[in-house]
Amino acid sequence: MDNPPNKLASKITYLRQCYQADNRALVIADFMGKKVEDPEWLEGEEQVLTGFYPHFPLPQAYSEEFVKSLLVNQQEYTLIQGALFLTGRLEEEVARSKILMAPLIIYPTELFTEGDEVHYRILFQRRQLNQYVLRSILPDDKDLTARLDAFERLVPRGPLDFGAVGEVVRWFQEHLPAIETEEALFYPSRLGEAAMKKLRRSKAQTIKLVSAGGLGVITQSRDTLGIISETETLSKLSEEEISAPLRQLLADETPSLTEAPQKPLEIPASLNESQKKALHNARHYPLSVIQGPPGTGKSYTIANIALEHLGRGENVLIATRNQEALEVIAEKVELLTEDRDLIVHTGGGGYLRQLQQRVLRLTTSQTPVSYRGKKLPELEQDANRVYKALAQAEEVYKKKVQQELKHAPWQQAPFPEGVSGIGAWWKKWSAQRHARRLGSGPNLWKITQILEGQQANTSRVKGLMLRARQGFKMEQLKSEFPKLQPFLKALKSRNLADSQAAYAQTDFGLVTQVFPIWLVNLNDIYQNLPIIKELFDVVIMDEATQCDITSALPVLQRAKRAVIVGDVNQLLHVSFLAGVRQRTLAEQLKLSFMEAPDYRNESILDLGLSRLASGHHGVMLQEHYRSHPSIIGFSNEHIYHKALQIMTQRPFPQPTEVHLVETEGTRKSTGQNVAEAELILERIKTLIEEQRELPDEEAHSLGILSPFAAQADFLRMEVGKQIAIGHIRRHQIQVGTPYAFQGAERDEMFLSFAVDPDTHPSVYPY
Repeated sequence: MDNPPNKLASKITYLRQCYQADNRALVIADFMGKKVEDPEWLEGEEQVLTGFYPHFPLPQAYSEEFVKSLLVNQQEYTLIQGALFLTGRLEEEVARSKILMAPLIIYPTELFTEGDEVHYRILFQRRQLNQYVLRSILPDDKDLTARLDAFERLVPRGPLDFGAVGEVVRWFQEHLPAIETEEALFYPSRLGEAAMKKLRRSKAQTIKLVSAGGLGVITQSRDTLGIISETETLSKLSEEEISAPLRQLLADETPSLTEAPQKPLEIPASLNESQKKALHNARHYPLSVIQGPPGTGKSYTIANIALEHLGRGENVLIATRNQEALEVIAEKVELLTEDRDLIVHTGGGGYLRQLQQRVLRLTTSQTPVSYRGKKLPELEQDANRVYKALAQAEEVYKKKVQQELKHAPWQQAPFPEGVSGIGAWWKKWSAQRHARRLGSGPNLWKITQILEGQQANTSRVKGLMLRARQGFKMEQLKSEFPKLQPFLKALKSRNLADSQAAYAQTDFGLVTQVFPIWLVNLNDIYQNLPIIKELFDVVIMDEATQCDITSALPVLQRAKRAVIVGDVNQLLHVSFLAGVRQRTLAEQLKLSFMEAPDYRNESILDLGLSRLASGHHGVMLQEHYRSHPSIIGFSNEHIYHKALQIMTQRPFPQPTEVHLVETEGTRKSTGQNVAEAELILERIKTLIEEQRELPDEEAHSLGILSPFAAQADFLRMEVGKQIAIGHIRRHQIQVGTPYAFQGAERDEMFLSFAVDPDTHPSVYPY
């Protein structure tokens, strides 16, 4: 029974329990059951998990249509590889299936194209254990959690070699001696399909651990164990040990300025007033919020917050569940600074190796300084000259615009009807006089070109300044680089116990000075950074509307200041926690209705907005730069109450980019509308053909969305059948429900509503 030490701890405990009740770790009791789609047993010797091959082609048994359908929706589905299988029989009430054919270790994979082939790469850092199956076969006593924790530390988050399998077998012999483990020691040799099917048909009650490997597709799941573990740690802390942003969110603390007011730093970007206000808030307040619809520059603002803190010698953590959103921010930082080495972007197959190489270069004195050009004082002098030239160009531009506004009207209709004599002469003389004044000096187009050149030059110099400051800091830290050895050891460690021991000796203050900008997935943060109070000067949570409150707590514990970014009008995270269960958990911890956050119905963005100390600490981005006016205009009218300034609007009429096509198709009882799918596929084929000669970077990205899973699945299957893999990759074709597109954007979207005149009225409120 949880016994929280204080009210804040009670709230954290309550949120953790809500999260646990709402989420279930990945459970696969039967690899050939309904949980896994398209299972494929791997024959022969294991060569990918051992690290012998960094990646490998998908088995030929997978059809091209299957591979393509998986490529177009990696947001909702993932290909996994299971290793070391438990086979036999279980009681039905424990595992909901009498058949046990469960992978002990589950590895997510990453798909990519290699020439004409599709390869998969193992994401070792994100491996999961089939903990709930382990719980069903371990004794349910007071030592259960300790046994599972020990096993978690035992299994490496790197290649699985024979030595690691030997450790697993020894653990089973100690804790589960009744389970036969001899066949596991044949690893890396594996039992094939025939042998595994024979074991599945067997009526024997004995449970075996065998060496086998299988690929299969599952619905994307979150790695819940890290969030549960870290929130449990938080629930045992005193209020003084909790970060300032978390205290403001959960402890009703009155916030204050975190430090003396600071002047804004020059950054290589032009910002509007709302964005400048967002940067101001991020500098000063423990908690601030940025709201904005898609296309209003949220990612751009986040990148600039990161760069301004970088220029001050501070560090930044940017976290979200959306990998695509992290990529967008990383690209913007690189574009503004021309230096991706400023960023540690966790996730994906290659990041860990790249980070190891960067740390190795530093610890072996092969230190590439970020900037090797002019010294900082010289750059500051250059910058001042550039800023002065820009100010002069802006003043010339401003005067020319005022001149145009004053004199241009006189160019129109100098001889209006009915005017003659002295009146006509005066009109003609005035028009000529204004024309002479308007024509004096360079024209507006030329001045605009000069101004744009000065703006580009200014951005370049500001980027150089940022890199120079970081380079200067690196020179000062050079003597400290040998202290990064424990961090390098942690990165190379192949099991959790070794990496945790190395992390305990790591100076993360030094690590975050050397690598000042971190981009992480919320579910992976516990694998990459220790939960140290206020480790980062600022933590930015992007796509916060789709993040439940509990998942945000560990990342916010690492923040001195926090910026929560999202849009309350976007889809909320999905929760299946019953309201009755939520209230029961609160009552057990003696939390009143007002004290307990609403886990089910509130995102971390909702909670952040309710806990702002002042309305000034929140910013609404209102300038929309992305969509055609006819598209964003609908949202502006019906959702955002005409608050948006549509920057894509032009003074002259523009053709509509919203096209409604009626197919007269019918909706099947299973939810598919074949006619709609056929029309969309034909349009996509036509577009692919029309853009065949375009460079890849200019080819339109395409999305297909249906509110209904049945239609989305059907469309995904048809794309797999009818569109070549090369075209899917070139046009970044994605298919899914609205949740698959949260935080994503495409040049062209196809919406398939799949309804017909006979559709039941209950469908339409969706």
